[in-house]
Amino acid sequence: SLYAKKDLFATLLFFESVCGAVVLFMGFGYWHYYLLAMPLMALVYPIIYRCYSGTRWYKGTAILGLLLLILPFSYQFLRDIGKNYMFDFKKYYDADINSVKDVMKNIPESEYDSIWGYNIPAHFYMYADVIPCYKYFVLQDFQSESAPQIKYEISDMLDSRNTPKWIIINNTDEMNNEKLNRLLSEKYRYVMKEDSGIQVKVYQREY
Repeated sequence: SLYAKKDLFATLLFFESVCGAVVLFMGFGYWHYYLLAMPLMALVYPIIYRCYSGTRWYKGTAILGLLLLILPFSYQFLRDIGKNYMFDFKKYYDADINSVKDVMKNIPESEYDSIWGYNIPAHFYMYADVIPCYKYFVLQDFQSESAPQIKYEISDMLDSRNTPKWIIINNTDEMNNEKLNRLLSEKYRYVMKEDSGIQVKVYQREY
């Protein structure tokens, strides 16, 4: 069996871990995905160490590899854990929360079920504590690049009589949906623009 060939088994695990780490390193600004791999590496390396039955050089190489893969990202690991705890759980010091609250002050609570965002981040809905009224509700331009039918379905929705009472669009990116631009200019009134935190524009349906 493969396990009987301990050195081979350990070597395969070692190089698989290295390759996985290299892929994660290529994420550049997305190093928080490294959090997914670190617990697995903590489990794999004791197995590698135990399987190597040869000289100390083998075991030393495994330990060195573990340090090289984990130490450079230890600060990022702790930083992301702290960030996730403070922002996602405690919700402290997050400018997005305050900006979303400012937006929601303009929308009657009775109309929370008719809010739809275009190209806005998903956590807007979480901070606002609302459920979007249409199934495609975040980063639609980006999603449409790989799934063109999304753009057509959104177009059909915008042609219907049951358009959302409130539409919130991204304030930083150029919107590529001409039909939505036309709809906003013809049937909606501009309400506000939020420049801090989540940067959005808010529109209300007039009729």
